Amino acid sequence: MQNKITTKSPLLILAFNRPGMTKRLLESLPLLTDRVVYVSLDGPRPSNPKDLINIKTVLEIFQDYEKKVGMSFNYLISENNLGCKNKVSKSISAVLEKHDRTIILEDDCMPSSSFFPYCDELLSRYEDNARTMMINGSSFTEPLNDSGQYRWSKCVFVWGWATWRRAWVKYNPYLESFAKDSAVVLKSIGDYYGNWGKPLVKLIQNVYEKNIDTWDAQWVYTIWQNKGVTIMPTKNLISNIGFGKEATHTKVKMSLGNLPTHKLEFPLKCLADNSGLDNNHKYDLEQYMSIYKRTSVIDVGLYMLSRRLCLQRFIKL
Repeated sequence: MQNKITTKSPLLILAFNRPGMTKRLLESLPLLTDRVVYVSLDGPRPSNPKDLINIKTVLEIFQDYEKKVGMSFNYLISENNLGCKNKVSKSISAVLEKHDRTIILEDDCMPSSSFFPYCDELLSRYEDNARTMMINGSSFTEPLNDSGQYRWSKCVFVWGWATWRRAWVKYNPYLESFAKDSAVVLKSIGDYYGNWGKPLVKLIQNVYEKNIDTWDAQWVYTIWQNKGVTIMPTKNLISNIGFGKEATHTKVKMSLGNLPTHKLEFPLKCLADNSGLDNNHKYDLEQYMSIYKRTSVIDVGLYMLSRRLCLQRFIKL
């Protein structure tokens, strides 16, 4: 497993209407000429006249980058606004119909210089490990010791991540099996995280009840439904700069944003025994403890409200 040849994985960039974020992201990335790159752009919302101008500017920023470095991106552009759930999930599916793996970055997620080689190496190393469904780029705790650069986990954090086609084909944006499976799946999440998992369970229920328009809660559900595991770096590799009024969901500024990123040593070593997929419970609990310690109760309430309002605006269109 350790000797697999590492290949440069395709990259999917999820952008929308934030030219400043898009420019900062491209400036933060290594040269992309050795990768296949996809750019996802949702269409403008009829209720927001600024979208049309901003999306056009974002597209021009990508096109200027193409000319600058001498490469071509593959664009997934929607004429009409599909919303967060449909646009993101459809874009990931479109890439994975053509490739067996991909790295995914949103426009507000600034990666460490170690993020891409970390994803590339682990995507190759665990491509045939069916239980491993995702590679996280974020970690919200203090860096762990240097005896390893990654560990096994059940956490699902989508601020810079990677996956394989074999895992994503199990995803359903509408949670069609929820009525049949949810009692067992949600109990498993609750048993694992205890009180720290209650907001996550509530989020999944709200998505199923169509109170919130998002795609990521369904991915969490998919991984738990299939008894999957994820991989997490022992040091944070992603800094989310997107908290604020221009964001779709993270409109409230919280201390989870703008976290420092770190470099990893290569080749990568696992912090725990590779066979110990379930031996990292305490580290996962520390992740959620850290998230909620960094986030006030008021912040969480406003965050959830912003997601509900986003859906209400989407339904009215």
